[in-house]
Amino acid sequence: MTVTACKVTVKLRRTSDGAVRDVVQEWSASSLEANARDAARHGEDPVESMRDGISYLWEEGNYACDCNRGDFFARAGGESDPHQPCGDFAYEVDDITIYIATVDPLRVSPILLTGGHE
Repeated sequence: MTVTACKVTVKLRRTSDGAVRDVVQEWSASSLEANARDAARHGEDPVESMRDGISYLWEEGNYACDCNRGDFFARAGGESDPHQPCGDFAYEVDDITIYIATVDPLRVSPILLTGGHE
């Protein structure tokens, strides 16, 4: 199986006023090849590996900090970076939708993985 594209939509909520914006990220096949090869080398399913990595990035990784979430939130609204200080309370992820398109030699099968974030 080959991963051909990935699109992630994160519903990001600013806690101060409850405003919600969709943060959309897209990756092409060329930017995903190294991750897929690494997963295969370790005997992992590339789709599950990507899903887990993206979820981790937003829930506990670099995108979990308010400084980065503030930047994503601002860009999603066409605004400049607010230079939000680091923290864990100014923005919350309400939902993460992950769409991963794959090609199998025997079939073409886009896979939609959604998950509510608590």
